[in-house]
Order: sequence, then structure tokens, then C-alpha cells
Amino acid sequence: MKIPSDRQHEERAARLKRFATPYSLKESVGILRRNFKGVNLERNRGIVDPAPRETILHPGDQTVLTVGFIGDIMNIDDKALGYGEQLMEWASSCDLMVGNFEATIHDRKERDGVKWGANQPQAERIVEDLAEFFDPAKFHLGLANNHSGDYTRSVFERSCAMLRSAGFPLFGMADSPSADIAPELRIVGGTMWSNQNADDMLWLHKPREAGQYKRNGALNILYPHWGHELEAWPRPFIVRQAHEFADQYDAVIGHHAHNPQPLEMRGGVPIFYGLGDFCFYYNLPTYRYGTICRLEIGRPSPDAPARIRSVAWEPIENRHADKQITVDIAAKPRRWLVA
Repeated sequence: MKIPSDRQHEERAARLKRFATPYSLKESVGILRRNFKGVNLERNRGIVDPAPRETILHPGDQTVLTVGFIGDIMNIDDKALGYGEQLMEWASSCDLMVGNFEATIHDRKERDGVKWGANQPQAERIVEDLAEFFDPAKFHLGLANNHSGDYTRSVFERSCAMLRSAGFPLFGMADSPSADIAPELRIVGGTMWSNQNADDMLWLHKPREAGQYKRNGALNILYPHWGHELEAWPRPFIVRQAHEFADQYDAVIGHHAHNPQPLEMRGGVPIFYGLGDFCFYYNLPTYRYGTICRLEIGRPSPDAPARIRSVAWEPIENRHADKQITVDIAAKPRRWLVA
């Protein structure tokens, strides 16, 4: 077996990508265009039937656990992150929280050897700001996303150490693909994209081997980083993949599009194609919106297996003022999210 050099180990792969993007040139140009023109509302319009804001699957079950899911926790730069009263009330109704930590705590945007890229350095204050939102010990952060590979191993490991030191459990890397966040519940990560080559990432094709990642006797929820940015509707291949995953997992709750995409119910399995942004430094219409999702886990009787009693979602928005981002429940959802 060939032993990687210290340099390869630090770079997390044998080859550094000089142009740090997961996309083709055509796709990259499309994202730039949507940044200026706005979210693409037409592509694949109506490909799925949006589910209501609340679906009760088993009304007679006794709720034993409530889990909240948020989307992309992006770079906040020099802004403070705060929360509105309605959002905090929603968070207080959850026993556990899951979020996509899509950045690396670091003070440099550039990376040596990269000619062009959209690295995501995260401000150190995000640690205490997230702790204000939810108890870190019960706030599980997924690392399976396209930005966890942006920096060298030592920088990434320092970022993870800061989060763990504050109490946040982490999952979604090759050596920690899942999180048993409760006796009844396992969350499995996986990313379709990475801006950099990174051999320690958990790639999304892996959880297709569901038997390797699921836990018998528990509800198994897939939390994938997939799809395309700034589109309202998922593309057909994502829908096909979601339906494949829905045959293996009890729920699929996705992220990456930086824009909320619909919830679909398929045979009693919730499929959230994209939660959108939870927070982002950019004060642009394309990045200010997201959704939050809440799953109630219940049982029909004390000795029966756990199952999803209900699924509900709320629209959120980022409100920017001076050096402050305030995340709160939005007055109304993006129009494509409702039937």
C-alpha cells in the first residue's frame, strides 16, 4: 500500500484543484447568472407536488421526540448572528437540532495554490452565536458538504476541534458518517459535491449502500448535500435519486441549493429537496431565504417501534441591519413551496 506523503495528507488528496469548484464551466456560469438575475423559478417547474406545511402521518401516536432540521449555516464574516422571537419559540419546541455547517472556521479566504475558488472561511464567533440558538450538546452539525474540503487538513481539524470543544457533535465525514442522536434515531450524511478534492469526505453514493449505514431498530434519516444552486425545483435526476433513497430511509432532508425547495411526501416518507440557507453574510434576495423542518417521532404504544408521527416546516428569512443578521420566521413562504 502506498503511504501518502505529509503534503498529500495535509492537502487531503493527491491533487489540489487550482479552480476550486465542483461544477463544469457551463454550470458555474449558470450559477453566476442566477446570482444576478435571481432564483431560477422555471426550470423543472412542478416536477414534484409540494406537501402542506404540516402532515400528520399517525395522529394517534404518542410523541416521544421532536427533532428540528435547519439548512446551510454559511459564512457570517464580520456580522453578528441573532434570532427572532418566533424562531426561538420554534427551537424551544425541539428536543434535538441538526444543521449543515458549511464553512471552515478560519481567518483567511485565500488558499495557496488555488487560482480561483469560492472558499467559505467562517468567523470564529459562529461558535458562540450558534450556542445562543440551541444547546450545543443537542445540536448536531453535519460536515458532508462542498465546502468542508476547502482548506488543508490542519485548518479543518482546528475548526472541528473548536466546535467539539464547545460541545457540538459532528458527523458526515468518512470516519464519522452518521450520528445516533437518540436511541430511536440515526442521521446519515453524504455530499454530492466538493469544491476541493478531499479523501476524508463522505460522498453521497456511499449511503446508497444503506445496509452499511443504517441502524437496525431505529429510524434512519438521510441528510444529503445535493442538487444545484439557486433553483426552485430539483432536477429530474435528483428526484429519481430521492425516490431511491426513500425506499431505504425513513426520511430524506436535503440541503445545498441556498434556496428553499419543496417538501414531497412519497409513500409516507418525507423528502425535503432543499432547506435553503439558515444564515449567510450576503444581503441578496437569492441568499436570504430558507425553511426549517420539524419531525415528531412517536409510538402507537410504549413497546412499539418508533416512527415519524408528523412533519412540519416553516419559512425563514435573514434580516440584515448594520453588522447584524437576524434569522426569524418569515411572514410567508416562497410561492413555489406551496401547492
